[in-house]
Amino acid sequence: MNGELDGYRDGDIIQLLLDSKAVADIVDDWVETNQQVDMRVRRAKTKGCCVIETADLMFAARIVRYHPGTKANIKHARR
Repeated sequence: MNGELDGYRDGDIIQLLLDSKAVADIVDDWVETNQQVDMRVRRAKTKGCCVIETADLMFAARIVRYHPGTKANIKHARR
């Protein structure tokens, strides 16, 4: 498992910061492969970047693996 995703617990939201081109490629792949994953895409405060938010750990891990340099943040669910 990637060190950035080690603190994940069920129900948490994973936020991934990527450049806009990488996000476009990820969304295209998501549509073409008909993946059953909920994700939200939004613009980041960082110029030229977007954030992908998902609760699916396997989907996030795959993005981090194929896009080195991705910054990940885990937003913990209230317990």
